[in-house]
Amino acid sequence: MMQSEKMIFVDGREVSVSFATDKNTAIINQIKQILLSSYIANTVKPQTGDILAICSKQGDN
Repeated sequence: MMQSEKMIFVDGREVSVSFATDKNTAIINQIKQILLSSYIANTVKPQTGDILAICSKQGDN
């Protein structure tokens, strides 16, 4: 199996990435899950509390 290898830097750290010529579906699915989990963990969480706002009463005074 032939591979190409690349070196990248992430947050100042050197990371080695190897790309195989053969497709590995199990690894692809694991990487997708890791990326989705990372994305969800880093999204802004809504503030706790009610989702509806109470507006002041409008009308003739």
